[in-house]
Amino acid sequence: MRQISRKEYGAAGNTERYGNVLSLGYKGVSVNTAEWGRAYSSGERGAALNTGNCGWAAVSGSGGIAVTTGNESLAVAAGEHSVAFANGWNALAGGRKGCFLICSEYEQGEEGKLLDIQVQKVDGTIIQENMLYCLRKGRWCQVRKTPEIRIPEPGKIHEQRQERAVFWRWLQEKAGKLSEYPGRMIQNLFFEHEISSTGKRNISRNRMGGIQSSGSGSIAVQDSCYPGNLSSVLGSRSILLHRADLGLALAGGCQTTVIRTGHAGSAAVCAEGTAAAALGNGCKVKGMPGTYLIAAEHDLEEGYITDIQIRKVDGKGLLPDMYYILYEGEFIEAWKYN
Repeated sequence: MRQISRKEYGAAGNTERYGNVLSLGYKGVSVNTAEWGRAYSSGERGAALNTGNCGWAAVSGSGGIAVTTGNESLAVAAGEHSVAFANGWNALAGGRKGCFLICSEYEQGEEGKLLDIQVQKVDGTIIQENMLYCLRKGRWCQVRKTPEIRIPEPGKIHEQRQERAVFWRWLQEKAGKLSEYPGRMIQNLFFEHEISSTGKRNISRNRMGGIQSSGSGSIAVQDSCYPGNLSSVLGSRSILLHRADLGLALAGGCQTTVIRTGHAGSAAVCAEGTAAAALGNGCKVKGMPGTYLIAAEHDLEEGYITDIQIRKVDGKGLLPDMYYILYEGEFIEAWKYN
């Protein structure tokens, strides 16, 4: 099976074994939850997400992110200023020069314990481009060449100026000033449009309000235009991608990953062995003991990531239940930065 999305902010998903999904539009997202499936995204700032074993997640557009939580799967960042996050047992990551690779090391097994997470930039010296790497015994190991990934060029994106799109942009601007809304309207904005899913390997996406998923191997994508939304995934080996500005992304469950790319938002993890990545400009991140926090710095003019650091919440260097941001290569408490 093959699904293709060419729309700006469009999405394509697959739950069938060996299926392929492709997103071509700007900020498009392709998701795959089945084993041996492949998720590709070639639009600028696109995302490819995979939770199935032996699957692929690859991005070729500038500023994209590829994430996998499946065992023996691979994440590839083929576009400029992109990120590949391989967060599964024996998962591989690779990318072109200038991209960031994030790899995890797990004990072998379906519910193996998370041992370590590290990040490296593809510099052409220590980490070679077009090569796949994994993390073993705390060291980066070169495995093999990146397989040939042919992703069609996105081409010229056709911008649709529909009345509904204009209305939602207006509403987003207005929602930034909560004092302009009566209490009942605020409640409707934030709570009426929630999506909840509980089944295994579910795919959920919401551009209207909050989103919750508790199924194992599920993927949830939050693109809401409303500030202040809560998104959460609780199932093991799941992925939450929260791209809306402001709001909170929360994750729990073994081998689960939360990715926060919107502006000035928050990411949190509440279960040992989970990882929260605050990759958006001005985003902050926190976790409980035994969790891993990933934070990024950006070029303020171009908006691209210039540095990524990873720290474990150990109660000494990083305190539990405390928000942190990355500033000049160091984790600092968010309240000090503000």
